[in-house]
Amino acid sequence: MGMFRVVTLILLLSLSCSDGVPRFANYLQDHMVLQRAPQRAVIWGFGDGTKLTTLRLNDKIYTTVSRKERANNLGESIWSVTLDPVSDEGPYDIQVTQPLANGTLVTITLHDVLFGDVWICSGQSNMQMAVIDIFNATEEISNAGKYPKIRVFTAALKPSDTPVEELLGIVEN
Repeated sequence: MGMFRVVTLILLLSLSCSDGVPRFANYLQDHMVLQRAPQRAVIWGFGDGTKLTTLRLNDKIYTTVSRKERANNLGESIWSVTLDPVSDEGPYDIQVTQPLANGTLVTITLHDVLFGDVWICSGQSNMQMAVIDIFNATEEISNAGKYPKIRVFTAALKPSDTPVEELLGIVEN
């Protein structure tokens, strides 16, 4: 019985000492496009609600603190940074750094981020059409390499009965 108590105590201590490791919202990914100037893009994610979060975009540094009053259902606090308008398209790396409880700095990075025009197409299911299904699909697919700055993102069709902070699924394109 003594061993059970020791193991239970160790498990409880490890849970109470766990760190909120920072992460980006699930749809913020490498190779994405954010809206260019004059608009101000928002980068956000989850982390430890008691820690200062630092975001670096080139030589510009932004700081914020996660807000526990806006925690998700996993207990992760939400941090958010509104960037200054960016007119140069990039590509950029966006780094977010947050200290853990033990003082270790954790850095996460979004790579190859462009700033440009973002088009959101939504509607009924008849709005969906894969490139392979269009009239001149073979030609368009063979020419796709000529347009490396066009990026496609598709959110999965997964409804929820309750409000959610993130997408419930992302379709690989």
